[in-house]
Amino acid sequence: MAGYGIDTIKRWFKNHVAELKILNDETQVLIWKQPDTRVYEIDFVFFKNMVYITGDMRDAVFNTTWHTSWNCNKGWRIDLSYFASKLSCATYGKYAWDSRKAVEYLVEEYRDCFDGDDYEYLDAIAYIADQYIEDEYDLEVIEIPYKESFNDERSLLQMCLTINYALTSSSTEEFENSLKSCSDFEDFNDFWEWGYCCGKVINPDIEVYLVALQMAYDQLSSKVRQNL
Repeated sequence: MAGYGIDTIKRWFKNHVAELKILNDETQVLIWKQPDTRVYEIDFVFFKNMVYITGDMRDAVFNTTWHTSWNCNKGWRIDLSYFASKLSCATYGKYAWDSRKAVEYLVEEYRDCFDGDDYEYLDAIAYIADQYIEDEYDLEVIEIPYKESFNDERSLLQMCLTINYALTSSSTEEFENSLKSCSDFEDFNDFWEWGYCCGKVINPDIEVYLVALQMAYDQLSSKVRQNL
């Protein structure tokens, strides 16, 4: 699940209107939606230090260390990873799988296994990523560009396997299971000590919630200033 992108999220919300209901000193309800439709609607309930989220963008609960409200933290201007750390539960969990990020990470980690220059290395990676070789790993036959520049055959084989499984997997679990069940995969360099986080990204829904809070704050605070 790749990220949506900040521009896409803001486009979803360009016609949204924030409606705030203050129930008591400890409870507020913020409805963030486009009038006359529930598409991309998000409903936030702030209660003490909790934020409960529901609507059209799935469900989540955040357990914070501060008293939550529509205007706390200077309009929810906080770091995404810090916000994600307060997540208690969500429809798709705290983390998601991103094949593109997984490959980027692996390409960087295996760079030291190549003795040639960067252009040659990227040529080899491009070939590997394009082939989806799967179980046909006879490295004496595979015509990988600049194959002779890899430090050893084991590093080349492991790199082929990890990159191809990263490209074809739809989750962290599928990636791990594919490698662990592959007879050609050898963890000769403690791969699972550094490769377990491959492709692991923050659930993109969390960024959606944070952007929604920030945009709703900007809209509501603008109305407050106009009414002064």
